[in-house]
Formats: sequence, C-alpha cells, structure tokens
Amino acid sequence: MYLDDDIVNLVKNGKNEKEITDIIDMLSSNDVREQDIEFESKINLLFENYIDSIQSGSQYFRCNSSGCYISYVLTNDSEANHIFLDFPRIDGSTSSGYTLSNPDGTLRYVDFILIQ
Repeated sequence: MYLDDDIVNLVKNGKNEKEITDIIDMLSSNDVREQDIEFESKINLLFENYIDSIQSGSQYFRCNSSGCYISYVLTNDSEANHIFLDFPRIDGSTSSGYTLSNPDGTLRYVDFILIQ
C-alpha cells in the first residue's frame, strides 16, 4: 500500500512501540475476510451520509483482518466528532485518531482501528 510522507511520519512518531507495530502490521496485511468487506461497506455508507461535509475524492479506507485505515478531509470541520461517533464499531478493537494540516489549510483526519 502506498502511504504519503505525512502518514509514514505519523506512524513513525506513534504514541508507543506497540501501537506503531500494530499499525504497521495492519497496513501490511493482505488477509481480507468477508467481515472486513462488510465493514468497509459500513464505512462507505457512513461517508455517503456525510457527503456534504466530506471533500469530494478525499476519503480513503482499507480494512483487513488486523483493522482499518481511514483518511478523509472535511469541508465542514464541525462534523468531525459526529463522524467519529458514527463510525461502525468492531468488538475488541482500539482506535487512534489524528489530524494533519494540508498545505491548502484544510485538515485531514486519519483514523486507525486496530483489532486485538
């Protein structure tokens, strides 16, 4: 999977060694199960529900047996908490959310959902 420099730096400067390892394992996994595809469908539906608040073409997500990587840019930053609260949940998972500044002044939201 291609990751831009901002994401690579974000992962390299993670909160702790276990989180960094878990994120790298998740990003490098190619083990995709039926429930992972179903979870991606739920994320896609969530983005469709917030289509007026998400910059067109900015959303990206990938799920596998280790978790999900989700990235998007909002046109309405006040929706950030609503979107995060509406994310579908995976039992036994942990999540980490980050905000990155884009050169155009927008904020890019990056979330990692890690299955334990």
